[in-house]
Amino acid sequence: MSYRLAIRLWLASECIAAIVMLFVWTQRTDASDIPAQNAKTLPRTQELQLAEPLDVAMVRGISLFAERELNNSQAQRNAPWLAHSINSQEGQADRDAARKEWKEIIGFPEPLSSVPQLSIAGSGALSAEHTAPWADYIVTVVSTCQWNTTDRITGRGMIAVPKQLRLEPKKTVPLIVVIPDANQTPEQCFGIQPGIPDDQQYAKILALQGYVVLCPALIDLNSDFSGHPAVRFTNQTHREFTYRLGFELGRHPIGYDVAKVLTGIQAVQREFPASELKVAAIGTGEGGLVALAAAAADAEAIQAVAIRGYFSERNRVWEEPIYRNIYGQLKKFGDAELASLIAPRRLIVDASNAAEIDPPKEIPNRATVAAPGVIRTPQLDAVKREFARAQAYYQKAGVPDGVLLTSGDSAESHTIDSLNDSLKKLGASPVVTEVAITLAPTIVPPSDEYLKARSKTQVDEINDDCYRILHSCHHTRRELWSKAKLTTPEEFSKSMDEYRNLVHDTFIGRLPNANVPHNARSRKVIDTPTHSGFEITIDVIPAPSGDTKAADALNQADPGIFAGGVLLLPKDLKPNEKRPVVVFQHGLEGTPNDTITEDQSTRQWKAYQAASTELVKRGFIVYAPQNPFRGFDNFRVLQRKSNPLGRSLFSYIIEQHRQTLRWLADQSYVDPARIAFYGISYGGKSAVRIPPMLPPTADQPGYCLSICSADFNEWILKNASGEDRYSYVFHGEYEIFEWNMGNIANYAELTWLMVPRPFMVERGLDDGVAPDEWVAYEFAKVQRAYMKLGIRDLAEIEYFDGPHAIHGVGTYKFLHKHLNWPER
Repeated sequence: MSYRLAIRLWLASECIAAIVMLFVWTQRTDASDIPAQNAKTLPRTQELQLAEPLDVAMVRGISLFAERELNNSQAQRNAPWLAHSINSQEGQADRDAARKEWKEIIGFPEPLSSVPQLSIAGSGALSAEHTAPWADYIVTVVSTCQWNTTDRITGRGMIAVPKQLRLEPKKTVPLIVVIPDANQTPEQCFGIQPGIPDDQQYAKILALQGYVVLCPALIDLNSDFSGHPAVRFTNQTHREFTYRLGFELGRHPIGYDVAKVLTGIQAVQREFPASELKVAAIGTGEGGLVALAAAAADAEAIQAVAIRGYFSERNRVWEEPIYRNIYGQLKKFGDAELASLIAPRRLIVDASNAAEIDPPKEIPNRATVAAPGVIRTPQLDAVKREFARAQAYYQKAGVPDGVLLTSGDSAESHTIDSLNDSLKKLGASPVVTEVAITLAPTIVPPSDEYLKARSKTQVDEINDDCYRILHSCHHTRRELWSKAKLTTPEEFSKSMDEYRNLVHDTFIGRLPNANVPHNARSRKVIDTPTHSGFEITIDVIPAPSGDTKAADALNQADPGIFAGGVLLLPKDLKPNEKRPVVVFQHGLEGTPNDTITEDQSTRQWKAYQAASTELVKRGFIVYAPQNPFRGFDNFRVLQRKSNPLGRSLFSYIIEQHRQTLRWLADQSYVDPARIAFYGISYGGKSAVRIPPMLPPTADQPGYCLSICSADFNEWILKNASGEDRYSYVFHGEYEIFEWNMGNIANYAELTWLMVPRPFMVERGLDDGVAPDEWVAYEFAKVQRAYMKLGIRDLAEIEYFDGPHAIHGVGTYKFLHKHLNWPER
C-alpha cells in the first residue's frame, strides 16, 4: 500500500467516524427530549413530588406573593411630590399632578357643576312633604338640603344654619362638614333619629356650639335597590352595587362621595356670599375615608380635617368590603401619603372605635352574590405606625405640629377641641357663642319612606351616570385607538405595540419579568396507546426563601409563583421532528383533566368534549395549563390583593404563560413558531388577554394564533350594565371587573392586538354568556379590521346550534389550516 493511499484511507476513516459521531450526537441532542416509553418523567426535568393538587399550591403561592408585595409597598411609597418645597412652583406643580392622579383612581366624576346651587327645605326643588319632619332649633335652623354635583348627580343631606347668620352676615364664619359612616344617616348625626350615642352626634354637638354644619348622606349600606326588577335583586349593599356599576367605567362610590362633599362646600359658600367660610371636616368610618380623600383631592376646599376610626395602614384593605377597593392606590397613596397632600393644613387622627361591619348576610328572595369583607376598628399599633409616617411628611413639609393623634377615652372630645382650635387659628369663630339649644318638642324622626326615597335617588343617579358612560365610551375608545391606521398589516401591527403597553400597564397590570431558570419538574400521569401525559410545573417567580431547586419545593408553605399543567405527547413523534403545539385552556373552576377526560357521563366532558385528548390524537402536541381561576373566594381574593398595586389576576397568568412558552420552545420536538392558544369560557377570557400580550418576538416565543370559545362578546356592557341579566353586576364573580376598561379597550380592541396573527371565535347559539347580537356586534369590528388590512381569512367566527361548550368543528379546521398540520 502506498503512502498516499494510506493517508487517504486514514482521512476517509476519520471523516466517516466524524460523520457517525455527528449523527449520533445530533440524534441524541434532537431526540433527547422525547421521553422513553417507560419514562416516569420528561427528560431534563426533576421528578415532581407535589402532594396536593396543582391549583391549590398555585393559588396559595400567588396569594402569599401578593400579600408580600402589599406589605413591601409601604416602604416603597415616599410622596415624591414633597421633593420640592410645598411653597415652590415646582412643589405646587408636583402636588397638583398627584391630586389629579388621586382623583382619577377614585373615579372622581368630572366635570362637576360649574355653579353648585344649594336648595334648603322649603325652597328650591324640595317639596313640602320633605320639610314636614323637621323643626327649628331655638336659634339654629336644621333643614334637609340638596345641591347639584354634576349634571346627573346631586348631593343630599342636612344643614344647620344659625338664624343670626341670615340676619347679620359675619366676615369669617366656620363651616364644618360632618361626614357620617356609611351605615349612619345625617338625621342620626343631628340626634333626630336614634342610632348614634350622644357623644358621637357630631352634627348636633357642633350645631349647639353655633357652627354652620353640613352633613351629607353617603351612599349607604342598605340593599333595597341593589338590583333591577326585570333581572333580580341581590344582597349587595348600595355601595357595592354602585361600585360594580362604575368600576369598569372608571367610576367609584368614593369618587362620587368626594365630589358631593366638595360641591356641597361650594354650594354653602354660594349661599352666604357675604361671609368668608372657613371649612373643616370631620368624618367617621367610611366618612373618615371620604374626608381624607376629599381633603387630599382639593388643595383649598377644606382647611382642617379630622378622621375618626379610619386612618391606618392599608396593606390589608383586601379584607374589607369591596367598595373600598381602589385600583393602583398603594403604588403611591397610603393614608400617610394622602396626609402629605393635606399638609400644611391641620390633620387630626382620632383612633376611637368606629362602626364595625360584618360579612354580608343572606337576604330572603335575593341572590347571595355580595363579595366578602368586614370592617374592624384599626389596631392602635397600625394607626400609630401610619401616623408616624404622616408626621414625617409633615416634618418634611415644614409643619411638624400640623398633624395630631388622639386616642383613648377622651379622644372624641379632644378631636372636637382640636377642630375648634384649628378654626380659631384661621380667624373663624361660631356665629352664636353661648348657645343653649334644645330640640323643638314637635320634631319627629324621618319616615322610612323618606329615607328610602333619598337612598333610591342616590343609587338611581349613579346608575344613570354610569349608563351614560357605558353607551358613550365606545367614542372614547375610538378616539384613543385612532392612531392605528388600517393601511398594511405590518404598519397596523407596529402601531399596536403602544396600545399593547397601554393595556398591560393600565387594567391588566405588570409583574416583574423574572426570567428565571425553568426548574421544570414532571411526572407521568397518562399512558395510552396513542399518547403520554406528564404533569409539569415551571418556576415563574420563586419564593424568597427556601431551596426552590429541591424536587419537593412546591410542598413548602410558600411555593412561589409557578406555572403548571399537563403536557400530552403523541407517541408517533419522530426524531428531529418539530410539531405544532395547542395550548388548551380550561374555564372557571376547571382543571387540565377536565379537558382531557373521555368519560362522557361527566359534566366536564359535556363542556370540553375531551378537546385536549382529541387534539393530541390529531397529532398536535397539547399543553393543558392549570390556571389559578379555581377555588372560589380563595382565587377571587387574589384580585383584591392585587388591585391596590395596579395588578390583576392576569398579571400573574400572563407571566405564567410567558415562562411556559419559553419552556415549550426549548423542547426539541416543539416548533416555536407554531404554538397556538385555544380557550373556553374563562379560558376564552384568557384568549383575548394572553396571546395579545405575548406576540412572537426575536427574543421571546409567543402565540401564533388564538381561539376564543364561549366568552367573546360586548364585554363592557356585560360588566357594567345595570339592566341586563347577562351582566356581572348581578352575579357572584366579584373579581371579574377591570378598572376603567370601558374607556381603554373592549374585546375588539384587544383582538386588534393579535394582528396579523389569526384569531377565531367559537359561539354556541344557546350560550348564556351573552346574546348573539352582542357577540356579532363586537366581532364585526374585528372582522372589519382584518378585511381592511387584506387578511380576511385570518379572522373567523363559527356559530353552532349548541350550549356553552366546545363544538370542535370549525376551530379544529382553523388549527389545522393555520398551524400547517394535516387533518387525520
